[in-house]
Amino acid sequence: MKVRKLNDELKKYYYENNIEPTHKWCRTCEEKLNIESFITKPGQIFGVNGNCRQCEVVRVGIYNQAHKEE
Repeated sequence: MKVRKLNDELKKYYYENNIEPTHKWCRTCEEKLNIESFITKPGQIFGVNGNCRQCEVVRVGIYNQAHKEE
């Protein structure tokens, strides 16, 4: 996956240079965004979700539409 590889490269760069992460690639829209554009989620790269806030809102909305009756 292209985005995963890009995030791994960013992670390596930040840790090798002892720099606080400032950007990350979104898995869905594949854009490099500021780290504040992501929802905090421990255990993920840089401690934030893989999707940006906008993509996550769309994803959850689609899921909720499909599972409305449950």
